[in-house]
Amino acid sequence: MAILAHELRNALSPMRLAVRLARMAPGKDDVTSALDMIDRQITHQEALISDLGEIARGDLKLGMTLCDLRQVVELASDMVRNSIESRSQTYKKHLPHESVRVRGDVRRLVQAVSNLLLNASKYTPTTGKLVASISVEGRAAVIKVKDNGAGIPANRLADIFDLFSQIDATRHRSEGGLGIGLAVARSVAQLHGGTIEAHSNGPGTGSEFASPCLWRTTAQCTELAGLQAQIQHCLHAFPVGILWGFASLAA
Repeated sequence: MAILAHELRNALSPMRLAVRLARMAPGKDDVTSALDMIDRQITHQEALISDLGEIARGDLKLGMTLCDLRQVVELASDMVRNSIESRSQTYKKHLPHESVRVRGDVRRLVQAVSNLLLNASKYTPTTGKLVASISVEGRAAVIKVKDNGAGIPANRLADIFDLFSQIDATRHRSEGGLGIGLAVARSVAQLHGGTIEAHSNGPGTGSEFASPCLWRTTAQCTELAGLQAQIQHCLHAFPVGILWGFASLAA
């Protein structure tokens, strides 16, 4: 895996250079937009390759910050837009007007949500419908991805998140899938102390994936940030991991 990560990273360098050279020449707005998208995808790919190296070393880490789940869904949507549009599918987002704050790794949360969206798109026919939403239920903010596609048999709901698990392996692989997207999404949720649940009424009825996350209001986030700063000031000699853990307990 370390060798693979190294080789994949080498291929990204000339791509990044090509984008920079293209930006030097005046272009139309749609060209600039395309370059922005390519640049974002390269950055995301570089992050995934770094993950490969960390996994190979058994050293996978989270960069925890206070983040807005609305931004997570927006970034994930941007990443999969071309895939959804190429299938002429309808995609809608139902997001709260106010910030929905959680403590998490934005990059990995975006990775998890984009994987859920890509999975929904691949198993939904052309002109199908996909919906991503955020709802606040008690102390949890729940991200949901719903589609009206192939659905999931009842006997597969328990193992759909297993590595390399696929409902229709032949079709999924023909579209470039290996059956790891949902496994990665669940791992990200678990690293954040959460989970992902799959729901479906059976084949042909579509499916829904829901991932609840602990959340705090903006005022609570401000209070937590202040508390963390005080703890770090008083206990600056302690390891960062202990500080974050203590701050979370205090909140």
